[in-house]
Amino acid sequence: MEDKIIIMNVSEDRFNQLSNENVLYKEKIVYQALEELDERLYQLKVHPFTLNVVGGFALTVEQIRLSDFTDIDYVGKDFPESIKEIIDEIGIKYKLGRGWINNDVIMGGGDISDLEVSTGTLIFNHAFDLRVITVNTLDREDILKMKLIALDTSYAGSEGLSSQEIRIKDFIDIDLLMKACGFTYNDVVEEYFDYILSPEIFFLIRYYLKTKDLIHLSTFEYCQKIIANKGNGYY
Repeated sequence: MEDKIIIMNVSEDRFNQLSNENVLYKEKIVYQALEELDERLYQLKVHPFTLNVVGGFALTVEQIRLSDFTDIDYVGKDFPESIKEIIDEIGIKYKLGRGWINNDVIMGGGDISDLEVSTGTLIFNHAFDLRVITVNTLDREDILKMKLIALDTSYAGSEGLSSQEIRIKDFIDIDLLMKACGFTYNDVVEEYFDYILSPEIFFLIRYYLKTKDLIHLSTFEYCQKIIANKGNGYY
């Protein structure tokens, strides 16, 4: 049974942007690898399928954070072993590594409904079509939601372990996504508060937005000091 997902049609301006031959994501190594994979699968007469993409590649396609070397994290079932072998082969060729296309976002490779238990309803936008592979990317506001949940989970997992690293790269992406969505700090708190188990992480986000300091956000010990000062410092 196929996943039940919401696919939104993009605006005319967005369609023109994604259709432009000079779109920046098409210059990235990860996209070139995906094109080669698609060609290999086409030659093998693999039935067309869709990747519902979240994470770094979605940010690249949306031109929020452009990256040559990023995984393609998708939500859905595992590929057959024969296709996984081709994926790994191409990943090694392009220095992306094995498993560069993966469904690790959900333990056991569950479907959209499994993910929506913690995230609420998710919206995917149609991004582009290759010969075999169609790519939908998670909506920007939902990527932001998932980044906040990931940061929240990371923070909760580091509690009591002063040397445990927080997912500091998420602060960068949250900042970029806020700008892309036109959100203020207060907007983010209001919109996503109900999805967060440890609301004190909003103080950490406030601190990063003010200072762009990742060093003192890297450990639970300093995060506690920042939270005690409501995101205004760590002293």
